[in-house]
Amino acid sequence: MNAIQQKERVDFYMDRSRSPRFYFNQYNIAFREVITAFFDENRKDEIAIRDNLYTLLTTASPTITTPTVTSTYTISHFNYPADYHFFNNLQIYVDGELARVLPIKGDEINPVLLDSFKAPSNTKVYQKEDSTGYSIYRGVGGTCTASFTYLKAPSNFYIGNESDLVAEGASLALSTSYTAVEESVVLGVTYNPGDQLTSSPIPSTLTSGSLILTSVLVDCNLPDTVHEDIAKMVAEYMSGSVENFNKSAFSEKLTKS
Repeated sequence: MNAIQQKERVDFYMDRSRSPRFYFNQYNIAFREVITAFFDENRKDEIAIRDNLYTLLTTASPTITTPTVTSTYTISHFNYPADYHFFNNLQIYVDGELARVLPIKGDEINPVLLDSFKAPSNTKVYQKEDSTGYSIYRGVGGTCTASFTYLKAPSNFYIGNESDLVAEGASLALSTSYTAVEESVVLGVTYNPGDQLTSSPIPSTLTSGSLILTSVLVDCNLPDTVHEDIAKMVAEYMSGSVENFNKSAFSEKLTKS
């Protein structure tokens, strides 16, 4: 579902005819809160990632720099990808051979580097996370490459604001994609909420309804299979916010679901 279709599902579950009117920004905030909570509850479990977050799972081959080389060890480093959000797996190769990778804390690394039994080698590598990425402690020589698997951040869900809406009677820009926010009619064709249209090649006017530029929307990038669940949770979140909404109770309920 795209962003507008998900909003429609939320309105359905809230029974829009009996619910108070919400502004678009309130939908944006509610979706972001729920998506973040859903992500946090699923990110640490491999089965949950496979079922509920697989569209966010990304594998990259980061560029590795080598700031330090001594006679007994090498310290390499790579930066987080721009869309990095949560660690999943790191594989290190030296001259194409897979090394054993062990996590290590900052206060443990110096004793390890000085211990001939625990010292890193090109078959036994230590990795330490820092503020910009990962430091790799290995042996001397050889070419180091990495395969880094991580969860990218959930999209910053956005259905626009009321000021972004294209109102009835407006002229549509040529060769531009629009999404129907409510039932809309253009050139005699009726579009339901969430339907997309391109105003090309004939100049057209919005006969009735309401549209928004498709480029404004930021869809949920979680798997389609969980979109319905997200809509139900957003509806509950927004319905509760009308009363004395207990966020901690919602989080507890999400954890159990």
